[in-house]
Amino acid sequence: MRCRVGAGQLESRITDLPFQIGDSSIVILRSLPVLQCRQCGETELEQTTMSRVDQLLAAVDVSAELEVIRYAASLASGSLSVGLSADYSVQAGL
Repeated sequence: MRCRVGAGQLESRITDLPFQIGDSSIVILRSLPVLQCRQCGETELEQTTMSRVDQLLAAVDVSAELEVIRYAASLASGSLSVGLSADYSVQAGL
């Protein structure tokens, strides 16, 4: 498959990606499987991965400024609650 931005070949990789939720919350998904362009570095998510990311992000506590979630751990358990056990979170205003 080719990248829509750089037209380079996409290859499977595991990486960490940040997502902004609302105005003040950032969620970092660790060990996320992505397709990354060899030429420009642009990343894309497969549909099944994006569906799971949507589920994880919808359940995030938006009162935390920063939350880190291990994507692989959320898959291994088959349960959303384990996926939401964050490595750490920083409360807004602290």
